[in-house]
Amino acid sequence: MMKKLAFGCYAKVLCYVIFLLLLIGSTDACRSQSIDHRLSKANSLFFEKDYTNALPAYNQLLTELTDSVDLSNLYCYAAICSEKLKDTIQAYGYYKNAVAYRSVQMSVYNKLYSLAGKRNDMACQEFVLLQKIGVFPSEQKESRKKLAYLYAATRQYSKLLKLAEQLLYDEPANHEYHYLKGVALQNFGETEMAEQSLRKALEMNPDDYAANVNLGLLLFNRASAAFDKDQAEYEKVNDPTWNEYLVYLQKMKQIKAMYNEAEPYLSKACQMNCNDSLKRALEILKSRTAEIKG
Repeated sequence: MMKKLAFGCYAKVLCYVIFLLLLIGSTDACRSQSIDHRLSKANSLFFEKDYTNALPAYNQLLTELTDSVDLSNLYCYAAICSEKLKDTIQAYGYYKNAVAYRSVQMSVYNKLYSLAGKRNDMACQEFVLLQKIGVFPSEQKESRKKLAYLYAATRQYSKLLKLAEQLLYDEPANHEYHYLKGVALQNFGETEMAEQSLRKALEMNPDDYAANVNLGLLLFNRASAAFDKDQAEYEKVNDPTWNEYLVYLQKMKQIKAMYNEAEPYLSKACQMNCNDSLKRALEILKSRTAEIKG
């Protein structure tokens, strides 16, 4: 008798569990159908250009969906709706989220990169390029190049040096990457190594404006530092002897040679696109080399 009762209780519990599982499955199915229906409705509003009503529909769905692909698509649509409604700040945030969820729409990355550029948001531009490299292998080459120039512009020289070396490993004959490596090394105080990289860049492309500017100024600054040091030391000497004067004169001749080495690069850069810094450097260079006797 007891065994029959126990079996009966077990059977009832089992039936109840099965009922609950069926109920949950039914609820999930209904919920899924509801989401699909609302998504279809939101998309219809979007394609009918009813952005005012499409945007809140997308926002509601964004709180319920968890799949990264679905979320990336919804954020894209929400961003476009916000743009059409002239809410650029909200659109900017939606585009960021779409990229964060690794959207497969190339236009989204290009759009966000452009918007970030207009806002001078370098951190966002870096974020876009890094995401783009991971999502689109075919775009890796161009994205890494843009990233290197971004690191140079934002003075992230540690990142720049590492990336430039990686780029040169893949393309050792690319003069731009030698230039970028030179820029990074120069800002780490490694002027000798920087000079080698910049000269390498100019061997490959003598008309590289940026490389001419950087190498010219590197050599000019080196000569100017030596000039200021030796001039100050000589001026400290009261009533210098003839030998002391000859030593000073010999140092000045060496500095003149250093200035003369810088001059062709500065002049060429100035011919291409002169600015106040280049003009001033050339004026100082010509003045000092004229003062130093041959």
